[in-house]
Amino acid sequence: MVTLPTKAHIGKRLTIALRDSHGNTRELLGILLDPKTIRTRDGASESFDPDAITNWRVVSEVATKAGRGAPLSMRVREIESVLTNTWPRVHSAQDGNWNLRFTEHDSDFANSVLPTGARPFGEPDSELDQAIADAVTFYTLHNQIPAIAIPLAIYPQLDNYLDSQGWRIAGETDIMVADTNDFPNSPQHTSVSQLKGIRCETLEVPTSSWCDFQGATPLIEVINRYPAYYLSVFIDEQQVAAARIAMNNGWGVITRVKVQSDHRLQGIGRSLIQKVAEVSSGHNSYKLALQVDSSNSNALTFFRSVGFRSHHRNRYRVPAITN
Repeated sequence: MVTLPTKAHIGKRLTIALRDSHGNTRELLGILLDPKTIRTRDGASESFDPDAITNWRVVSEVATKAGRGAPLSMRVREIESVLTNTWPRVHSAQDGNWNLRFTEHDSDFANSVLPTGARPFGEPDSELDQAIADAVTFYTLHNQIPAIAIPLAIYPQLDNYLDSQGWRIAGETDIMVADTNDFPNSPQHTSVSQLKGIRCETLEVPTSSWCDFQGATPLIEVINRYPAYYLSVFIDEQQVAAARIAMNNGWGVITRVKVQSDHRLQGIGRSLIQKVAEVSSGHNSYKLALQVDSSNSNALTFFRSVGFRSHHRNRYRVPAITN
C-alpha cells in the first residue's frame, strides 16, 4: 500500500504517478495545494484521486536566480504573490481566482483586482463580463475607483478586452528583481557604515519618525499587517533616507524607498539598497523584488544601476468615466 502525501507536503513540489480503474496511467508535476489538488506548471489547478496514486516523490528545489528558471507564467504569479503577501490590503474578497483588494488612503495601484488564475482571463468564477461588473460594484460600494491590475506577460487578452470595453490605462508599474548575492561583490556599492558621518538604523517596527519621513502615517494599519524591517539612514542624526523590507517565500520585497532630494546622487541610495540586501539575505531570502512606476524614469535608472532588472510590467485599467 502506497503511503500518501500528507498535509506536511502542502506547498512542496511533487511528481505523482496515477493509475485509474481502467489501467490508464498519467503523471502530474507541480505544487501540492491539498491532498487532492496540485498546481501544474501552467498555473492551473488539477484534482486527482489519492487512491489512484502508484508512487510519488518530492522534487528537490534547485536554487535559481530571481525571476528565472521556471515558465514565465509561474514566475509572474510567484512574484505577484509575494508582493501581495508582504503588503496585505485591509479589505479583500475573492471572485474565483480574482483577488479584489483595497486599503483606504493607499494608491490606486494597490487598490485593484489582481487576476491570479490561468490564461486568458485569470479564472474568475463567473463569465468575464459578469466578473467585471461585480468588480465595479465591489469598489463602488466601498467608495473606491474600480481598477484591474493586468500582468501583461500572461493576460494580454484581458488587457485587449478591457480596452475594447473603454477601460482606460491609469498607469503601469515595472516589477524589478535582483539577487542579494550580486550586491556584496560589486565595487560600485559602498556600505552605509563606510560613509563618513552616516548611521543606519534597522528596526522591526516603524517609528513615528520613519512614518513622518515617508508620509506614510495614514498607511500604518497596512504597514503593520505583515512583519517587516524598517531602515533609516541618518546624517548627524537627521533622517535622509528610508526603506522597508519584508520576507516571504525566499524573497525580500522592498517598498517605500525614499532618499531626501537634497541628499541624492551621493551614494546614500546605493548603500541603503545594499543594507536592505544584507537584511534580506540574513533571513535566507536571497531574491529581491520591488515595483516602480513605469513613468518614473529616474527611479528605473537608479534601480537598474544598482543591479535590478525588469521582470514584467503591470498595467492598471479603470472605467472610462472616473473622477
